[in-house]
Amino acid sequence: MVLKKIHIILFFGLITGNLVSAQSLLDNIKSEDKGLSKTYQTDFSGFVRGVSYLGRTDDHSSAEFKSIYGDASFRVKSSFGGFGKAYAEARMYKGLEYGMDKQSIALREAWVSFNAGKFGMSAGQKIIVWGKADGINPTNNITPVNTLLRSPDPDDMRMGNFLIQMYYSFTPTVRLEGIWVPKYKPSLLPWQFSELPPGINLKEGTYPDASLENGSFVGKLYLNYPAIDASFSYFDGYGLNPGLTLGTPEFVPGDTLIIQNIITKAYRMQTIGVDFSTTVGKFGLRGEAAWMIPTDDYKTEIQVPNPDIWYVLGIDRSFGNFQLIVQYIGRYVIDFEELKPPVDEMEQLIYGIKQGNRMFQMQQNEWSHSLSVRASQSLFYETLNLEVFSLMNFTTDEYMMIPKITYSISDGLSIAAGMEWYTGGDNTLYDLVENPFNSVFLQLKAFF
Repeated sequence: MVLKKIHIILFFGLITGNLVSAQSLLDNIKSEDKGLSKTYQTDFSGFVRGVSYLGRTDDHSSAEFKSIYGDASFRVKSSFGGFGKAYAEARMYKGLEYGMDKQSIALREAWVSFNAGKFGMSAGQKIIVWGKADGINPTNNITPVNTLLRSPDPDDMRMGNFLIQMYYSFTPTVRLEGIWVPKYKPSLLPWQFSELPPGINLKEGTYPDASLENGSFVGKLYLNYPAIDASFSYFDGYGLNPGLTLGTPEFVPGDTLIIQNIITKAYRMQTIGVDFSTTVGKFGLRGEAAWMIPTDDYKTEIQVPNPDIWYVLGIDRSFGNFQLIVQYIGRYVIDFEELKPPVDEMEQLIYGIKQGNRMFQMQQNEWSHSLSVRASQSLFYETLNLEVFSLMNFTTDEYMMIPKITYSISDGLSIAAGMEWYTGGDNTLYDLVENPFNSVFLQLKAFF
């Protein structure tokens, strides 16, 4: 046990660069209490992998590496009997992304929790995924995502956020949970691929600070019964997807040229959500819906989306080693009005910003209808897995498909290959990301 403590201290000393503090803590380790070893347990795990994405150049004349990188994950998980847990994950990354060299060391998660009977809480950098739907979760307002990150594992796009989480279990089947997020952290959207006219710059705006009034709060009531799992949630805070608005113009020194800036800006909203999952015979049913109500004025502030209702209804079924999940995704935009191209050229920029906001917020139409399908097949005693995920938006004519093959070479070593394919009509999100995102990928991954 003392050896495990030494490993933990040296590990965090290395990733933080604070070797002096690590050594100081190491010197203060006292003898192990034999009684503690019965309740205290620490596990180390992680992975190392190499990933490459190959696609076409902008002019489609040849192929190029869209992304090549190596990264490593180091995880520490401790349990303290029935009283609490601690978890941390550090990521190290080095590679080429969007034509630029990139390297980083980041603490993805680091949190501690404890429970005392019916009450429990946790605090720290944490990833929380809410909702019963498969991959598309209207009620998830806590965890931002990095949509620019290329990874064969979609979970890697989720970003940790500092939060305080508390819950109280009234009965084994009824639990109330509350989460407070003091500092706003936005999702990273593919703004950079937008084509802007000369003299227009896109910049990241200033987001809300950590003052008490800028925090986000969410409450959730869980109902877990043998026949059905369901929850009801309420969110009051800033939306994860910021909008675009006009920034302050800049004057070029020694010239009469004016650079007009477009900036990203957060908006405040409320969301009422519900989700459920149950079984009917051999079929699983799942559903999720959220009613988003902007607190800021969406009629005068162009970065604020309209209120809307976003809903998902899915069905799943297993046939031996074959699994199928089919979901219908719908969205209704309240107070929707068609955008009309302006006659005045001075209004063209505002018109373009409004178009961009509707595209990124998925509010280009009053009603939209989509279908997602996930199919997977396990073969050869689960050493080979075939999977394909596809999404079809019939309203905007946007389509995407991600097939993937994973083979377990041995325990702890696997290889995966697949493809990402996007296409869409003019002025749609998938049309915007089609060229930079369309690619084939290969991954070699080792677990420990």
